Amino acid sequence: MMYLTNLPLALVVSGTPSLGAMIASALASYVLTGVDEIGMEIEHPFPLLPLQQIYEVYCWESYDVA
Repeated sequence: MMYLTNLPLALVVSGTPSLGAMIASALASYVLTGVDEIGMEIEHPFPLLPLQQIYEVYCWESYDVA
C-alpha cells in the first residue's frame, strides 16, 4: 500500500502531466487492490461459503431418506 501512496508523487516528479498521473495512479490502485482482494479470498475462502446452510439441507435430505 505504500507503493500506491507514493506513485502519484513519483509520476509528477518524473514529468508526467497531472491528468496522466491521476489516471495512471487510479488504474494501478484499482488493479493492485483487486489482486490483493483475490489473494485474501484465496487465503480465507470459508467465511464466504454457506457451509452451515448446505449442511442443514444435507441433514434434512438424509433424514427424509432414512
